[in-house]
Amino acid sequence: MNRDEIKYLALHELGYVEEPNFDDDNDNAVNAINNQYNHIYSLALQSFNWSFSERRAELKGLDNKDGEYKYVCMLPSDLLFLRAIYSNNTIVQNYKWVGDKLYTQEPNVVIEYTVQVCEETLPAYFVDYLKYKLAKTLCHNLTGDANLLQLLANNEAMAFAQAKNIDLMQRPIRVVDTGAYVDVRY
Repeated sequence: MNRDEIKYLALHELGYVEEPNFDDDNDNAVNAINNQYNHIYSLALQSFNWSFSERRAELKGLDNKDGEYKYVCMLPSDLLFLRAIYSNNTIVQNYKWVGDKLYTQEPNVVIEYTVQVCEETLPAYFVDYLKYKLAKTLCHNLTGDANLLQLLANNEAMAFAQAKNIDLMQRPIRVVDTGAYVDVRY
């Protein structure tokens, strides 16, 4: 599903029957959704640690000659949202993120982050959530209908919960080593 199809699904939830030309600057609905789409899409990706958009990377720090941090790391170019930073399996809390650089006291770090995914590869459950999120955001400005806004808010919450559940079910199950101390109880 491409970007324009997702936009149309959102407008369809608002009562638009025909698919508009998304290059038409004279249509208020088209202008509204074109202006909001990238922002809402980024927020939707950041709202949960989606399996299809999560990445891990090991970063090697370079000596930082100036400033309060000892090392500087170059962040990946596809980074949208930084979720966690680890060093020696411990969460790093003392860091500074500026542009494409990460300043830290640790020489080597592992980061977990979210990337912007091409719309054609999005799973159906996420598209369903995204269409309701877009429709809810645009509802008041395009329709002024408070009842429809409430319905869309409820639909968005249900679609979000369902999307998270489906996404979590697709992840591999982690086997935890219970060790000798737990085995003694049985």
